[in-house]
Amino acid sequence: MIICIKFSVGFSADTADCLIFAVCACTGKTDAKSVTESVEQKEELVENVASGVVYSDLTLEQALEKTKSEGKYVFIDFHTKTCGPCKMMQDKVLSTVECGSYVNSNFISIKIDGEDEGEGTAAAKRFDVRIFPTVLILDPAGYKGAEGTIVGQVVGAELNVGKFVDMLKEVVAEDP
Repeated sequence: MIICIKFSVGFSADTADCLIFAVCACTGKTDAKSVTESVEQKEELVENVASGVVYSDLTLEQALEKTKSEGKYVFIDFHTKTCGPCKMMQDKVLSTVECGSYVNSNFISIKIDGEDEGEGTAAAKRFDVRIFPTVLILDPAGYKGAEGTIVGQVVGAELNVGKFVDMLKEVVAEDP
């Protein structure tokens, strides 16, 4: 049986859970081994099916820790719920295949609402983020300074996908 599913830009890890359930239900594979194998492949599935940037459901500190073991940078998308330019950048840049392919391969990505009480406002203050959207690239391993140092940033909405990806490539190219 072949199952063909088309996903929208909003594909997420939660959607992958639903997909795993649906595939197991449709194929009749409900034994523990098949379900376990499906769950183990969930993260790979999310990366391969998503067309845009895939954001991890991690705190900033968890993202920094995860990047150490994976040898990647941290990509932080600072936004707010009411920010028009943030929504435009999400729709026109961050949701594209070109951007998603590069970011998902080279970064652990997280999204932080800069006006959200708690981690959002604390992180915005920590990195002096005052304009939304702002994308920060952090060096988790301390190659270019202290752990968690900002090594690249895009302040404001960059709506040219090629230019945005080229800026990210410059940051990664400078890695020792």
